[in-house]
Amino acid sequence: IALDPRNAETFSNRGVVLHRLNRLDEAIASHEHAVALDPQRVEGRWNFSNALLLNGDWSRGWQEFEWRWKHSELKLLARRKALLQPRWTGAEPLRGRTLLLQAEQGLGDTIQFCRYARLATARGARVLLEVHAPLFGVLQGLDGVAGLLTPKSPLPPFDIHCPLLSLPLAFDT
Repeated sequence: IALDPRNAETFSNRGVVLHRLNRLDEAIASHEHAVALDPQRVEGRWNFSNALLLNGDWSRGWQEFEWRWKHSELKLLARRKALLQPRWTGAEPLRGRTLLLQAEQGLGDTIQFCRYARLATARGARVLLEVHAPLFGVLQGLDGVAGLLTPKSPLPPFDIHCPLLSLPLAFDT
């Protein structure tokens, strides 16, 4: 940093180290500076999101977490199907619409975030939930889910979709 105070990667790396030392306020400040220096640097935004979420800054953390779709090493894009239907962001009404919720990362993330199906149903959506095959039996009969699918299942008709880990942002929780 002393040699090149305009190097966003260096500030981001310092933020990662501070994060691992559980010095979250300092980590966030370092990540914030990295993002200010290079707002399009995906890994910096990813690191920033993780520190914000761990620190309980849900609003900014979930917003920054959306940068995961641009992170090449996460391999999330390979799982994300090319869908013609629009993505639900939380702003659009759900009443009378069929919402496809898609698992995107690990089994634990799917188990943690599938609870949002009930919230979508409460807003009037008919919810389809696509989960990893090993979870199919576990999540059968989940409250709020009208149909359970695996990534290999043919997709029934639906109006809108949302990745599971984008639901906290969409619901502003």
